[in-house]
Amino acid sequence: MRYVEAPDTLVYTVDVALAEVACKLARVGRGEEIGGCLETILNSSEVVPITKEIAVLAGPLLLELRGEDSGASGADAVMLAAARTHQATLVSADPCYRGQSDVTEK
Repeated sequence: MRYVEAPDTLVYTVDVALAEVACKLARVGRGEEIGGCLETILNSSEVVPITKEIAVLAGPLLLELRGEDSGASGADAVMLAAARTHQATLVSADPCYRGQSDVTEK
């Protein structure tokens, strides 16, 4: 979390991640927390829409990520594509990102 909490750090959230957070909270029985969690994300980051450029990058990236982890999703590829489009570091412990130089777990 040091990257997210560092002063003068701009945090991006890809719009699809908002739905993923809501779905995860509902799946684990914490549906009542969805609104508050999304509000926190919206107040502390800039939401990035999925653009044509991001979508074009995501297609081949999905194939690459599935080479590392067969469970990689389209959303995983979109998030990495969005990070690259914004010259940002993606913060994720997801195993599909192993070996990606622009992804950190911390």
